[in-house]
Amino acid sequence: MRKIDILVDQFYAGVHASLSDVDTLTGLLNRSAMERDLECAAERFKQTGKPLCIAMVDADHFKKVNDTYGHAFGDIVLQTIANRMEDSLRLRDQVYRYGGEEFLVLLPDTDISLAVKVMDRLRQTVSSKAIKDHNNKTILTVSIGITELKKSDHLQEAKERADEALYKAKESGRNCVISNP
Repeated sequence: MRKIDILVDQFYAGVHASLSDVDTLTGLLNRSAMERDLECAAERFKQTGKPLCIAMVDADHFKKVNDTYGHAFGDIVLQTIANRMEDSLRLRDQVYRYGGEEFLVLLPDTDISLAVKVMDRLRQTVSSKAIKDHNNKTILTVSIGITELKKSDHLQEAKERADEALYKAKESGRNCVISNP
C-alpha cells in the first residue's frame, strides 16, 4: 500500500507541475516553461549543431482592442491568436506566452530561411479571418522577429536579437516578419 501511496503522490506532483507551466488564459506554455525548454534546446543545439531559431511575436495594436472593446474581448483575441498560432506551427515547434500580447516561438532543427517561411505562414494564419464574439469583431495582425542561435550565443543574446528584429518589424509598418541572423 505504501508503494501505491508514493506513486499516487508522485503522479499528483507531476500533474501539478505540468499545470503550473500552462498560461491559464491562452492554454499555452508559460514563460517559466519557456526558459526551461530554451535551455534544453540550446544545449541540444550545441551538442548536435542542428539549427535552432527563436521568434518573437507581438499582436499589433492590441492596446486599441482592449481600449475599444474591453478586456474580456481582448482575452478572446489572445486565446484565438494562441489557437491559430498552434494550428499553423509544425509538431516540433513550440509557442509560449511570453507576456501580455507577446509570444515566443521555438523552432528546433530550423535554419533562418525556413523559419521565415514558417513564421510568415503563422502571420498569415493569425490574420486570415476576423475574431469575434456576440458583439465585437476585429481582424488582428502580428509582427514577428526571428533569429538563429549561434554557437557563441548566450540565450539572452539570441532573445535580444529576436526582439530587435520584432522592433524593426513594427517600425516597418507591422504585419511582417523580419529576421536578424
